[in-house]
Amino acid sequence: DRLSCGGRGDFEAEDSEARVVKWRRIEFCEEDDFPYDAEYDGEDRLIRRTRRAPDAMAKFVASTALEAPHGAAATTHPQQQQQQQQHHQNSAKPHKTGAGVDAKPVVAANAAGVSAVGANNTIGAEPSLWKMKRIIDGVQPALDDRATLIVEFMGAYVTAPTVEIEFKLGTLLERNDNIRATAVLPVVAIAPLHTSAAGNVLFQSFVNQQTFEFLNKELNRRVELGDASHKRARESVLLYEDKLRVLRRRREGDNAFVPVHAQRKEKLEHLNFLAPMHEFDLRLSASNEITEPLPPQNSSRVAVTERVRDRLSYTTGAISLDITSVEKYELRGGQRAAKPAMSFEVEMEVLPAARMFEECEKLRAGAPNRVYDIAFHLWHTAVGVLDAIRTATAAASNAHS
Repeated sequence: DRLSCGGRGDFEAEDSEARVVKWRRIEFCEEDDFPYDAEYDGEDRLIRRTRRAPDAMAKFVASTALEAPHGAAATTHPQQQQQQQQHHQNSAKPHKTGAGVDAKPVVAANAAGVSAVGANNTIGAEPSLWKMKRIIDGVQPALDDRATLIVEFMGAYVTAPTVEIEFKLGTLLERNDNIRATAVLPVVAIAPLHTSAAGNVLFQSFVNQQTFEFLNKELNRRVELGDASHKRARESVLLYEDKLRVLRRRREGDNAFVPVHAQRKEKLEHLNFLAPMHEFDLRLSASNEITEPLPPQNSSRVAVTERVRDRLSYTTGAISLDITSVEKYELRGGQRAAKPAMSFEVEMEVLPAARMFEECEKLRAGAPNRVYDIAFHLWHTAVGVLDAIRTATAAASNAHS
């Protein structure tokens, strides 16, 4: 982050020894243009800031392998890093990219055991550019193979601007015994399932009300801190037998639902992640959303299902975290037949600001792209939500014990 240091340079709070460091980041000072190592506590208060060596800025920039055509940073896919490394030696200083994904994305501070929903849990470099010296092949990017898997998933299925990529929280069930799949498969950490195993599991795409209310409260707090923006939408979705979906939004004044647009949502593929250490699992989905004309008002076609949604969308960078309460009605003759089934949903999706299709086109062409950084941001947003839920659940359990 670039900041005004007020000419103070190094800084240490008087009570620094008594405060616990929750996260660290690199900051670049506007006054002297030097990088500083900064440490913050759990209330976002600066504990200390220490200037790096005079040549640290140049070394940091040279190591990032960033290219900045027309003022917007672009990175290579990890597999292309070695081919592009020489070309990137004349890179610019790290900064936010023009497409909306922060060059320093939200990352879960797992080791500190703190909530990672907000944007303050930040590491001071792009994820694909973290370096480590390995015994077998020297200094190489430190990669997350789950993010690399998501890159491959995006490259395979984001083949049109209408393709949506999103994570959902839920529970993976073993299809035959209807028990959580983590009871059957002996994994102890978050693990992806091969797509060929999709027929062996069912995914329940909802969370409980307690989790929903916790996320609502925590995310509202993040908005108040300025870490995210949010909006609310009250909508009704009518589903027809031929899979047509008509979105209606609530009109101000009389609260009537007014048709906005119609679409068909074509499922392309799912990628399931077991999360045995957490209360919920994850499903990554690629879907093609095809716009259709709205049915005429005098149409004889009638919807068979209605989903009334109250959705809160929290946005940071080019990722939206949506929490939604849903009332699902079965319809007969176009009328609600019974009381609704209530559910609560949590999903994270890549927004158009990321220009995901364009970046995937570059990936497929072997050109510098930001697909890994988008995938990493999305993945660690999802994992951060799981971590936050786990921490809150443990705290509540300890409070009652």
